[in-house]
Amino acid sequence: MKNIWKKTLADFLEEASSDAPTPGGGSVSAVTASMGFALVLMAVKVSEKKQHNELSNLLEEGNNILNKIKKHADEDIRVFNEYMQALKLPKNNKSEIEIRRECISKASIISTKEPLSLCRDIIEALDFTQRSIHLISNNIISDTKAGALILNSSLVASSLNVDINIPFIKDLQTSEMLDSEKKQYIKTSKIIIEKIINYQND
Repeated sequence: MKNIWKKTLADFLEEASSDAPTPGGGSVSAVTASMGFALVLMAVKVSEKKQHNELSNLLEEGNNILNKIKKHADEDIRVFNEYMQALKLPKNNKSEIEIRRECISKASIISTKEPLSLCRDIIEALDFTQRSIHLISNNIISDTKAGALILNSSLVASSLNVDINIPFIKDLQTSEMLDSEKKQYIKTSKIIIEKIINYQND
């Protein structure tokens, strides 16, 4: 499959609105998160040009975070395809049924860890936004807050993929651990986004 980031925005939108199974919620969440954080980085770069302050030290970190988030768009499709392959395994006898069930469970763990990884990177992006917002020029601070809100929404959307995959994980301890991780990301995101939105530059 062609790398999502090599497609036009129009092509991606058309594919996302088609009856094809991919790109789905995970990939779209990664793309929207990337766009949201791009707004934050734009504000950082514009402010850095005007002020020549410590924002220049944050640019490399910000670009690295963006690259990590971007990769999830294609990675989500890859792990989804692996899950679909597990579903297609034969189930003609007890042995095949057990093998298939085990493969589905393993694929479900991978399919759950991928959106959690995206959530983790979004938290890193939100933390970056909170640390840099006091240095952003007043006339573009709205872009920073808009980007943060998009990041937060993308995290919540990505967490839905965790919810839908967890029931297919056989190991209860693993499923509970992954669910707990998801809840922690949502909690952390709410705390950070509230600070960002309520921030007022004096």
